[in-house]
Amino acid sequence: MAEQNVEEWLEAWIEENIQTPVYYDNKAHMKADAAQCREQAKAEGISEPDLVEAAGGDLEAYLLREQAWFKKCHFQVTPEIDRALMVKGFLVLGVTLI
Repeated sequence: MAEQNVEEWLEAWIEENIQTPVYYDNKAHMKADAAQCREQAKAEGISEPDLVEAAGGDLEAYLLREQAWFKKCHFQVTPEIDRALMVKGFLVLGVTLI
């Protein structure tokens, strides 16, 4: 698959699968998501080297950055507020907390 198409596929996969407004500070949290991404890419004929290249060399780190961007851009929740909300068991969607 052409490099641009792999990048487009990866972006589409992220839009479909990385939409969790949770604060992660370690790429190890993305291990399961990366495994699912690799499995789906393989099923669609995308090699793992091409997938990793499209992710800038580290799929888990790339997914972590994308998840963090989603959270920051869409929810504007600080890590402190997020942790407090998660401890209390609340999930606030569509609310900007600054």
